[in-house]
Amino acid sequence: MDRANNYIYYFLVVAIIGLAAFFFHSYLLATVVIVFAVLPIISAVLLRLSYKGISVSLKDNSTTAKRDSEYLLKIIVKNKSFIPVPFCNLQLDMVNDFSGEKQTRYINVSVPCFSKRITEFRFKPVLCGKINIYISDVRARDIMCFYQIKTKAKARFALNIIPCSIKLNTADKASEGVSDESEKARKDSAGTEVIQIREYVKGDSLKSIHWKLSAKKNELFVKEKGDNLSDKAILLFELTKSDINGILDTVYTVAKDFVHKNQPVKICWAGGGSEQLSTCVIERERDVYHMFEKVYLSQPVNGNTHTLSVAKRQLTGGSVLYIASAEKGVSIINL
Repeated sequence: MDRANNYIYYFLVVAIIGLAAFFFHSYLLATVVIVFAVLPIISAVLLRLSYKGISVSLKDNSTTAKRDSEYLLKIIVKNKSFIPVPFCNLQLDMVNDFSGEKQTRYINVSVPCFSKRITEFRFKPVLCGKINIYISDVRARDIMCFYQIKTKAKARFALNIIPCSIKLNTADKASEGVSDESEKARKDSAGTEVIQIREYVKGDSLKSIHWKLSAKKNELFVKEKGDNLSDKAILLFELTKSDINGILDTVYTVAKDFVHKNQPVKICWAGGGSEQLSTCVIERERDVYHMFEKVYLSQPVNGNTHTLSVAKRQLTGGSVLYIASAEKGVSIINL
C-alpha cells in the first residue's frame, strides 16, 4: 500500500511540474521533469549495486537474561558497498522453544557506504525458556521507496531466560530438614538408587527388568542400580505447564540457597514423554545456569505429579525436597 501511494504521489508531482513547464514555457521546469523521469531508473540501478554489500549480525550480546528484566539486544548492520542504503527493513523473530511463544518485530535502519550501524532493541521477557532470535528477512529499499530487494543476510542468536529470585520462607528450613532426614535414612537402611533405565541386552539378569515400563512400552527395559549413600540432598520438581514460571522461580531460589551454603544438591525432573529422571548436580553458581539450559530441552507436562511418579519408580528410600507447584512451595516427602 505504501509503495502504491508513492507511485501516485510521484506521477502527480511529475504531471503538475510538466503542466507548469508547458503553460509557462519554462526550460527549468522541463529539466526538472526530465530529472524526475530518469530518477526511478537511477534509483533502481543504485539499489542493485548496494544490496549485496549488506550483512547482519547479532554480536556482543549476553547469552542469559533474567525473567521480567529488561534486555538490550544489539543488531549490527554493515554496508560494504560504496552506495549508501537509505532504507533497510529487518524482520526480527523471537521464538521461545520451551513455552511455545512467538513474537515478530520490524526494524528500519539506514546505513552509509562502507559503514555499519548498531541498532538497539529493548524487550522484557516474561516467560522462562530458551529464546531463539532470528533476523529472518532483510530487505533493502531505494531512496524513493519504489523498489525493494530481499537480501541473503540472516542472523541467529540463542538467549536463555533465567527465572527470578523469590522470597521463600521455607527454603532454609527445608534444606536443613532434608539433610537431617537423609542422615536418618542412611542409618536405618542401605538401600539402592536406580541410576539408569535402559533397553534389555542379552545376558542381563531377569531380576533387573523394569516390568511396569516394559509392559507399557511393549519391550524389555532393565534398571541399573547404584549405592544411595550420598551426601547430596535431592530436589524433585514438576514441569507443570500451567505453573511452569512459578515452579522454576522456586527451583532457582532453592538452588541458589544451597550454593550460598556451600551444600551440593542433586536436582531431578522428568519431562513429558520421559520415563527417566533428568538430573543435575549443583555445587557452584554456574551449575545453576547450566541446569536450566538442560531443563529447557525438556517438555512441560499437563499433569502435576509426573516427576514424582517417575521418582518413585527410580529412587528408593530416604527423604527428598519436592516442588509440586509454586503455591505449595517446597515440602519434604519420603519416597
